[in-house]
Amino acid sequence: GPTGTWVSGITCQNLDTVYAAEVVFEFYQEGVVTPALTYSDSIPAGGTLKYFTPSSPVGLPAPFTGAVTVSSSTALTCNVNTQANTTGSSTSPYRIGTSAGFDSAQVGPVMYLPQVIKAAGTWNSYVAVQNTTGSDVIVDVQYYNRTTGLEITAAKETLTIKANSNKMVYQASNVNLPAGFNGGAKVTAVNPNTTPLAAVVNFYNDGATYTSSQFHSYNGMASGANKVFLPRVVRRYYGYNSGITIQNVGLTETTATIDFKFKDGSTYTYTSPTILPIHSG
Repeated sequence: GPTGTWVSGITCQNLDTVYAAEVVFEFYQEGVVTPALTYSDSIPAGGTLKYFTPSSPVGLPAPFTGAVTVSSSTALTCNVNTQANTTGSSTSPYRIGTSAGFDSAQVGPVMYLPQVIKAAGTWNSYVAVQNTTGSDVIVDVQYYNRTTGLEITAAKETLTIKANSNKMVYQASNVNLPAGFNGGAKVTAVNPNTTPLAAVVNFYNDGATYTSSQFHSYNGMASGANKVFLPRVVRRYYGYNSGITIQNVGLTETTATIDFKFKDGSTYTYTSPTILPIHSG
């Protein structure tokens, strides 16, 4: 994974505007069935709760790398920051990526990952896969070439994930995944094949200096759709540009039509080349 010391910021919002949320956080160290910490707290109606793992919640062991299950008396939304534990300098830059928590409708026995990377220039990625049940599960991680759409069968990884815990899958450590890989992946529950999983991808530049400090996080997806919405894309906006990665999770080849609609009312339509099933383009 990326160099340096890393910490997390956890924020949860109580969506109920009448009742306080009584919440229980269970922190599971990677590969361990018993919680390293069970912590109860309360969130006022409509309010938020924030933890910063170097200091809160009290009692969390250090070092800790693992997964969290949050239970609540009311509906919540949560997000997590993965961030470098540094004030930032040209040689030790500050880096941060944010992903959302998964609710029960967003997990599934298959997680699709449109973009994972191994030694693509100075970029790599890793995947955190969480078992959301109280029983162990065996999962497969499969990688797909973005040009041919074919699985790189030698790179397939089979893992056992303990109940409620997680596994970190580092693409740079997969000796059968070719250097320069920048394609799609799929995580599948094999036994039991109904086990709902959650997965988050972090991809990152090498962080050697502030010019290569990029660190990005996104949630894997349990399913696809024929139409998706992208609330914000930019092009040459104060030096910023967007990238869009599309993965075909259907059974047949397809194309994607992207309708760009700009603030000034102008539009632009782009149609992709053919995208093969389980293909990142």
